Amino acid sequence: MFTSILLATDASECSMAAAAKAIELAASSKAQLTVVYVSAPYFYLDKAEKAEFNKRSEETANKAFEQIKAMVPKRKMSADSVHTVIKQGKRPSTAILDVAKAAHADLIIMGSHGHSGLNRLMLGSVANEVVTQAKCAVLITK
Repeated sequence: MFTSILLATDASECSMAAAAKAIELAASSKAQLTVVYVSAPYFYLDKAEKAEFNKRSEETANKAFEQIKAMVPKRKMSADSVHTVIKQGKRPSTAILDVAKAAHADLIIMGSHGHSGLNRLMLGSVANEVVTQAKCAVLITK
């Protein structure tokens, strides 16, 4: 069914629900699973603040990666078959699409926070941008 699945995570509840679906599909398809965590770009931080921001982002990403690897069913898939990537300083949708291309993903899975109305207009929608620009199938979970 799938050979390479990309899971985008932001360590939220929504993305952990997406992780469960990604692991299920990767295990049943015997697909490679790549997990990407993107920290948003920062333009207003000085050098010391950027270093601290990057450190906190990496810690958050690694905690999310460990939680996701712990969800992998041992009999169906090895936690070692889950590859992780941290991207910093890029627009989230662009980073997700870049990693999907590099991983030759034939499916991108990500959670949606379900923002609507003014929040969606103000914040934008990473999921919407990925869906409209991806060259492969995209599964959005809630």
